[in-house]
Amino acid sequence: LVTLDFLKLGFTTSIAAILVGNLVGAFFVSLLSTMGPKLGLAQLPAARLPFGKSIVVPGLLNWLSTIGWDAVNNVFGAVALNILFGLPFWAGLLIIVACQGALGILGYEAIHTFEKWAALVLGALFIVLTISILGQADTSLKAGFRGADTIGDGVEMVANVASRGVAVALCAADSSRDHAPANRSSRGIG
Repeated sequence: LVTLDFLKLGFTTSIAAILVGNLVGAFFVSLLSTMGPKLGLAQLPAARLPFGKSIVVPGLLNWLSTIGWDAVNNVFGAVALNILFGLPFWAGLLIIVACQGALGILGYEAIHTFEKWAALVLGALFIVLTISILGQADTSLKAGFRGADTIGDGVEMVANVASRGVAVALCAADSSRDHAPANRSSRGIG
């Protein structure tokens, strides 16, 4: 209903925008991940090759956007803890930040182990929620605008969905250089 209230998109248009947005975001992750194994460098150091020291400004912007992205995710986590367990927002936020700090201190392997198990749990939750929501979904919702306004709202939704992939793309080479062999094809890495 949020997309219907804010963007005035109907059910079919929303689904199409979500699919296209994910494809656009994944394209940039795929493209930039091919650099890691070939260069053996993380994304920002690799960007020094064509841009030289002028990469400092985009590097600072990336650092700031990462802090902002983390802060937004922390807010959602704190709200979830409030809804699920009745914790005050500040307590939930403190728990989320403390857990992130602990994982950061424990290091790379702890983070990847956590992500592996969290992905399984979140995947199962996604399946359960999808099945339960589909049983209640009103797929007859129609777009609230007509003509060019609908196109503009669709582009806005695509951009919103794609922004997650584009944000992660800034670190795509960092992960691929550690996990993909250098002799693997670019297509296979992507």
